[in-house]
Amino acid sequence: MREDRVGVFNPDIRDFSVQYDIDGNMSPKTFTAPAREISYHLPVIANHIKNHLADYLLHKRGIKQNPSLDKELIIKDELTV
Repeated sequence: MREDRVGVFNPDIRDFSVQYDIDGNMSPKTFTAPAREISYHLPVIANHIKNHLADYLLHKRGIKQNPSLDKELIIKDELTV
């Protein structure tokens, strides 16, 4: 792993993909966090993946009591390597 990369763990049984316009040219690229694996990305992309993956996991798990706090905990405890 290169030092400028951040690890993202996807605990789900399916790959998770997001699009991000990394070049700022209105042509987003797809970035994937493989199922049950750690993937390494630039920090801005890793944070984007973690944010959307946490939302997906919240909805999948049906967590409704305190979604903001639960999302923060998912990102901190489950997705961050």
